[in-house]
Amino acid sequence: MTREVSGNAAGGAVNGIGAWIDRFFRRRPPRTAERLTTADYIVHQEVKRRYLELINQELLDAVISCGSLDVAGEALARSRLAHVLFLPEHVKHGRRAARKVVRETGGVDIPRQRFAQLWRAGEEIRAAADRSGHRHAWVFESAAGHPLDESSQQAYEGCDPRDPVDFVVAPGYVVDGDKLYVKQVVFTKPARS
Repeated sequence: MTREVSGNAAGGAVNGIGAWIDRFFRRRPPRTAERLTTADYIVHQEVKRRYLELINQELLDAVISCGSLDVAGEALARSRLAHVLFLPEHVKHGRRAARKVVRETGGVDIPRQRFAQLWRAGEEIRAAADRSGHRHAWVFESAAGHPLDESSQQAYEGCDPRDPVDFVVAPGYVVDGDKLYVKQVVFTKPARS
């Protein structure tokens, strides 16, 4: 048996589905370039994952294994490591010079073999970012004494994000000038009264 639907009933069903579709897409956030990852940018997700592992785990482990430091000393040592691993002016001088910079300015003497592992990890991360073919940057620039910028910075563990920035612990990772993959990690401290 075939059932026929009148024009009004069919129109009502179509309008009902159309209204449902409209409501569905209004509730759903819009798809924007910032939210989508095209195939040629997927490499940056892996760079991000590996970079965060290095910054959050491996550098911390290397610094902690060198002795007891207070929170500020630990952050400073990790900052010096990040500088020598990701700032081109340090990288170009090589591993031995970089280790010396960390020893003299970071307050830690990381054993040669351990430092070599960190150096190789930094090289691999930088090389993966370079192979992408996209412009990218490790962003260390920050205004000391200014409030933390939540859109591009996060406070170092144990620091109050309401305090002004003192120094950058780990750089942000930006691609094509406007795609922020990793926020800077900044050490904050209360302003002097």
